[in-house]
Order: sequence, then C-alpha cells, then structure tokens
Amino acid sequence: MNEPLGASRFQIGAWIADPAVDELRRDDQVVKLEPRMMRLLCYLAEAPNKVVSADELLDAVWPGLVVGQNSVYQAVAQLRRLLGDDTAKPEYIATVPRKGYRLIATVSPVNNAAAPEHAAFATTVLRKSARWKSIAAISSVIAVAATAAVWIWQGRHEHVAVEKPAIAILPFADLSADKSNQVFCDGLAEELLNALARVPELRITARTSAFMFRDRVADVRDIGRQLGVTHIVEGSVRREGTHVRISAQLISVNDGFQVWASTFDRPYNDVLAIQESIAKDVVQALEVKLSTASNQRLAQSATPKIDAYELYLLGRYQQQQRRPEAIARAIEYQRQALAIDPNFALAYAGFADAYMATYYYANHPLDDIAKNIEPAIDKALRIDPELGEAYAARGVLRTEQWDLDAAVSDLKRAIAVKPNYADAFVRLGAAYEYRAEPRLALENFDQAAALDPLHVQLHVRRCLTLQNIGEFAAASAACERAIVLQPDIPNALWARSLISLAQGHTDQAIAGYLEALTRAPQRADLHAQLAWLYLDLDLAERARHSFDAAVEAAPDDMAWKLERARLFLTARDTTAFDKYVAAQDLSAVEDPDELLDGALLRLTAGNLANARSLAERATHTPAYRPEKALTDVWLTRWGRSAALTLAQIAQSSGNHALADMYLTEVHTWIERVKRNGQVWHGAEYIRASELALRGDAGGAMAALDAARKLGWNRTWWMRNDPALKSLRARADFIALLRQIDESNAGLRRKVLAP
Repeated sequence: MNEPLGASRFQIGAWIADPAVDELRRDDQVVKLEPRMMRLLCYLAEAPNKVVSADELLDAVWPGLVVGQNSVYQAVAQLRRLLGDDTAKPEYIATVPRKGYRLIATVSPVNNAAAPEHAAFATTVLRKSARWKSIAAISSVIAVAATAAVWIWQGRHEHVAVEKPAIAILPFADLSADKSNQVFCDGLAEELLNALARVPELRITARTSAFMFRDRVADVRDIGRQLGVTHIVEGSVRREGTHVRISAQLISVNDGFQVWASTFDRPYNDVLAIQESIAKDVVQALEVKLSTASNQRLAQSATPKIDAYELYLLGRYQQQQRRPEAIARAIEYQRQALAIDPNFALAYAGFADAYMATYYYANHPLDDIAKNIEPAIDKALRIDPELGEAYAARGVLRTEQWDLDAAVSDLKRAIAVKPNYADAFVRLGAAYEYRAEPRLALENFDQAAALDPLHVQLHVRRCLTLQNIGEFAAASAACERAIVLQPDIPNALWARSLISLAQGHTDQAIAGYLEALTRAPQRADLHAQLAWLYLDLDLAERARHSFDAAVEAAPDDMAWKLERARLFLTARDTTAFDKYVAAQDLSAVEDPDELLDGALLRLTAGNLANARSLAERATHTPAYRPEKALTDVWLTRWGRSAALTLAQIAQSSGNHALADMYLTEVHTWIERVKRNGQVWHGAEYIRASELALRGDAGGAMAALDAARKLGWNRTWWMRNDPALKSLRARADFIALLRQIDESNAGLRRKVLAP
C-alpha cells in the first residue's frame, strides 16, 4: 500500500475507519475511538470472516498487560455499540460460542488515487497491528519502569528512613511439571509476607509492589533499589502429588550476596509449617531481636487445614482481579474454605473484604452488603481479636456507612496489630479524606507508599485528595502513575477526568469519562456522572443516552432513576419533569440518600407536602446518619448537600428554627472544608445556596461568582434550584447565567468538533 503506516483508511460496512486519527465516519457522523479500540478493529479487519480467539486478541491488542478475557468481552461490546451493531442480528461482529469473534462486515481499502488489492490492504493493516503491538509493549515497559522509579525514589527519599531491615518478598516460581500451581505459589509468598508484616521490627514491602517484578529478568540489587528495601526473599515451589519441595533464599540488596537459603522437602500437608519456618529463619538471619509479642505474632497459624488454606488463597487471588465475576468467585472460595474450617478467622475476613468489593465493582447496595459483612467480621474477631485484616475490612465498611470515627479507630487498630499493613494505611487515608482532613489523608497515603510504592489504588486516592486541595499538577502526576501501572482499570481515568472538571474543562472531563467507560461499561455511577456533564453543556440527547445506560446497568437502583429526572430541567420542560418525578414510586425505598434526593426533586417540582413526607421518612430510617447528610465530601464536590434540602423544606414549611439549625451546620461544614484547603467549586455553590436561603443576596452572588471562577458551569440547575429562587430576577444573576452559558457554548463546540 502506498500510504504510510498509520494513515491507511478502510471501509467496514457503512463506516470509514481512519486509524491515523482513531475515528469512524459514516455520512456526517463521526465517532472518536480510544486507540486500543481502533487496534481491536484493525486486528479483526486483517482477516474478515476468520474466527479470532479471545487469547489471540489479548496478545495482539493488550500486549504486555496483565488483563483477562473480560477485557476482550467489554471491548468488543463497546465496539459493537459504537458501530451500531445488534448482538441478536449482528452485521459487523459475530460471537462464535466458546471460540471467539468473527468480523462479518465487508472490508475494503479506501484510496483516493487507486484501489489496491485487498491482500495488500490486509498486509498493511497486519504490519500496522504488529507495529502497534511492539511499540505498546516497549512503551509500557519503559513507562512503568521510568514512572515507578521516579515515584519510588521520591517516596523513599522524602518519606522513608530505612532504620530497620526492609524486605520485599517476590512471587515464588512454579517449578511443577504442568505449571498449574502459580496461584498457590503466589499465595505462599503472600502469606509469608503477611506473617512478616505482623512484626514491627521489620518493614515489609506490600504484595502489589513486590509482585510487579514477577518474571522480570533483573538484578536483585536493582529491584531492591526500586523498592527501597535492604533484602529480597525469592523462592520456588515444586509440587508433585502429595509432596512439595520449597526453596527460599534471602539476598542482601547491598552486595547481591545470599544471606540465608534453605530447601524444604515435605508432604504437602506440612506447607503451613514450612511457611512458619521460613519466616523465623529470615528473622534469625537478619539478627533481628523480636519482642515477645512479635514472636507470638510470627508463630500464629491461620488454620491447620491445608485445603481450607488453599481455598482462601484462591479467593484472595480472584479478588485481586477486581472484576465482578472474579469477585463472585472470591466470595465462593472463602465460603468453601469456611465450610472446611469454621474457625478460620482469616477466611471470614477474606469473605468480608471480597463482599465489600461488590459495592465498588458490581453496584451492590451498601445495606445488603453490610448484612453479610457484619456477622463475618464479628466471627473473625471472636476467633482472633488481634486480626488486622478483620479490623481493616470493618474500617472500609464503616467509612462507606459514614461512621468515620469508628472507621478511623478500626483502621488504626489494624495498623497497630499489623504495622506493615499498606492497605490499612490506604484505607485510613480514605477515611480521613471522607472526614475532610486531606492533610492527614496524605500522611497516611505517604506511609502506604513507603510500603507499597506500586499500589494502583493508592495513587488514585492520592490523585483525588490532591484535587481537593487544588494541587492539580501533583494530582495529575498521581493519576498518571496509576494509569501507567495498570492501564485497564477505570478509576484512574475517572479520577483524572475529575481534575479537568475541577478546573472547568468539561470537554476534557467528558473525554476522560468516555475512556473510563470503555474499561467499565457496567459502572452505573460513571454513566450518571457523565450525563450531568452533558447536561452542563446542553447536550440533552447524549445525557439521555448516559442516564439510560446508568439505569440499564443497575435497574434495581432507584438512585439512577432519580438522577435521570434532571434531564427534563435542561430542556426547561417543567411539565415533563413534574410528570416524571411523580411517576417514581418511592413507597418501598428505604435508602435515606434516595429519599432525600426524591424530596429535593419533589420540592423543585413545587410539591412541598410530598417533599416534606419523603424528608421525614429519610431522617427516620435506621440507615440515616445526620453526619453524612451534613458532611459528605463527595456531594460537596458536586455542589450538592442533603442538609440544604432539609433546610429548604423546613423553611418552606415555616419551621424557621429548624431551617436555621441546618443552615448553620451547612455554614460550619463549608468553613471547615475551606479551612482544610478544599478548593472545589461545589463548595462555593453550596455557600451561595446557604446565603441565598438566609436572604443575603449580595453574599450569595459573590459566592456564585467565586464558584464560576473555579469552574462551576451548571446553569441548568441554577435556573431551577429552589435555594436560588430569590436571585432569579436579579440583573447580576441573569448576567452571570449568560456569561456561563457563553463559556459552555465554547466547550460544547469542542465536544462536538470532528
């Protein structure tokens, strides 16, 4: 083909694909593809009608990345949606059950000069795909090494003083004949790590960072320098039938010399004793003097039943995948482990932790999750009152329940009994973040970084917290580290989008949300948040599509149906809005957040009696927590406040004393977050709402202008928000709306630009 690589366009069905700019065109319609999505399309286009397996696509489109077949499934599903394909009657991509995918659309080259032969076209696409594959693989390795090294260097030199032996335990190699025991090998290394992590006289690098060096050909001295440790433990496992041979060695990073080594040839049932022996030998080789409590912690055995232990390890491995189907398997493995050993405290904690993950990755309601988690944690702590994993699991639950003091207490306890518990530091930082204490959050994130510098979620959390205090450059760096470390998880892309949103770049935020959704199309929250951004730019049809996707992703969740009501406000169709709101049956709803949102919508529609009834129900539900209604950092970011809703309903009902109480609490909260350094435009909008409800129109307008300067652009809500009703006839309010609308028009043109 005469065109240079990366510039060759081709026709696929009714679409023109342009890999050079990652675009699909059909008549006047232009669809921008994420680069990996274009690589997927090109790879399928190399051989139309050929069945391509998921494994083949993984190798071609995700080279060098540790992802599973679910990534292929999600990417193909997204590509089908972009092409307008129907899975029931496909015209572009057909699924061949248990074998893979087949491109069934007609593919032909596009060349303005002359049409080359199809074979030449296919060869060009193939070369292009190979080029992408090699470049992606090389770039991935270079980026991970460079970015991680910079961060590790900064973390080590700024936050870590290596005053005691610091150890990284690398994943053990599987030397079994059939190579079928890698999960067990990983679990053995992880549990050795966990045993040593209970010893405060040592500093242990967490699993996430240590396991990044799986299968890498690197000098242990280089690994040690990157992880900021003094020693490396590496080993191997050969399992044959009922027999196991485990070799391990302790190596000094300083000179690369072996400090200790041993080989254990024993029956498989002795593996837990072997693990304990290795841990004790490592400590002895380092000549570390342990306290009595540390010796006792080191000698603790999770379970005497090896079958239960292996199921527990399988469960932990599945949970690390962070996909809904893998988390479901993790829960089942922990159940099976507990069926074998009902006194296996660690498996109860593992079950609770895995079940909690369904809240983040599978849209499960928090109340339902709590009913399953609470008994498991209670059982774990009755068996082992010093189990750090159980306190950490409960700390996460308490954080999401907004019982933040209890969360902080639990997570501090987890760290006290397991001083090297990096995840507990991350979770404690998140609890402080929820408590609007970003500086304390960052202190704990720094502690976690010292133990686990390659922890992806840690960098996402840092990114979010740094945004709160307006350190956008540092936030961007944290998000980029997370993306480099694990490109296929959505949260880092989502968090990076929020940086754009915080700075008023809604067009860039929208692009980021769309990219995040290619990784997690099932995330209802991302669809709903994207819909709000579309509403901000008066892109009603796109907002409708995103709201519908949110409802489809979580059809039993009333929250997304209520969010969808905002669609009618941007069109200023109050009749349709009132009708839609009235149609939402909240009689069976028990979630206080949903009831309060419903109350705000009813109030916006002018139905005070119904709004008051829903608010009363919300504040009397067992799950209602006044502190969450008053102090929700996440809602503050978005300029929303349940306490403001309660104040408006009380004020409209003539209960001015109650309204003043709520408004005072709102004022105190906003002063607190601003005093702690939060600079989000949503906080200024809430301040404006509070002042407007107090009758301070001048102060409210000043706060609205401050919100605008920080990036606030939600005019569709300003025109309908009951809290701002007293401002709507003011000339300066109308002028402010016009100014923001003009800015939004410019952002809208950027989103719509081909």
